[in-house]
Order: sequence, then structure tokens, then C-alpha cells
Amino acid sequence: MKKLILVLSLAVVVLLMSSCTYFFYSQDGNLGYYPGATGIPVGSFSATREQWYVLSPLWFPFTEPNKRLDEVIVPEMVKYSGSFVKDLKIGYGYTFIDYLITYVTGGLLGRNTLTVEGQVFRNF
Repeated sequence: MKKLILVLSLAVVVLLMSSCTYFFYSQDGNLGYYPGATGIPVGSFSATREQWYVLSPLWFPFTEPNKRLDEVIVPEMVKYSGSFVKDLKIGYGYTFIDYLITYVTGGLLGRNTLTVEGQVFRNF
């Protein structure tokens, strides 16, 4: 019995600590809207969106935030009254909750998480 509890506890910890996420970013900070523009930094942001799908995100997606990054970035830019965004870091993958939803529905319904981080700049 103790062995079963230990194994189940270990499985829960592994699931809680795991996620599979790909990050896209640039070493020189030139990944962004208008990467060559110059200005003063006015704030940074981190925004998260979910992608829901049936069977596969490539076959039957309900939402596609990965194809509409401007809908994620522009509201954050407006919040700071900025002109452009640089130093973007885009993460796309699964969180523990995403795994749980997919597991509970037997893989029929799934969810990915898209995270966009960046720094907002204002022109001189």
C-alpha cells in the first residue's frame, strides 16, 4: 500500500511539474513588430491565450491565437500607449491543465497554451 501511494505521489508531482512548451525569441531583440524602430521603453507585458481543438490542433481547431498574434499584442501595446513592441518571446505548448483536459476527454477535446511576452516602446 505504501508503495502504491509513493508511486501515485511521484506520478502527480511529475505531472504537476511537466509541460511541453516551445519558445521562439531573438538573441538581439529584433523579434517584434517594427524591429528596426527606435524609442523609449514604456512597459513590458505577458499575455496568455488558449487554443481549443478536437482531435488535433491542425485538423479541427476552435480557436487559433497562434495565427492572430496581433490580437494578443496590440491590446497590450495600447495599454501602455506604445508605438511598437520588441524583444518578443513566444511560447507555444501544453501546461498541466492542458494535459488534464486532454486526458479527461480521452483526447477528443484538447487545449494548447500560447504565451506572448515582450517590451512596449514609444517613439521619440
